[in-house]
Amino acid sequence: MALEIKIRLVNEDDSLTRRQGGICQNDHGVPLVTWINEEETVLGVGSVFRVDKDTKCIGPFLYTSTARNKVFIECLLEETK
Repeated sequence: MALEIKIRLVNEDDSLTRRQGGICQNDHGVPLVTWINEEETVLGVGSVFRVDKDTKCIGPFLYTSTARNKVFIECLLEETK
């Protein structure tokens, strides 16, 4: 399955490193969700972000892939039953 992501800057002053959403303090584990074939799909979970000199959260916002960690996640879910 291929997933195409398009980024459109609203104006010339926009920057991909400026916060435009994303994760911040206490957001670790938050889901990265999209719609695929009219079905909500979790692509990853929030894991890492940067903080500027004013302690504001800035990009890049990194997520851990749920697909790459499927076996690990299934094991954890099985243990909690």
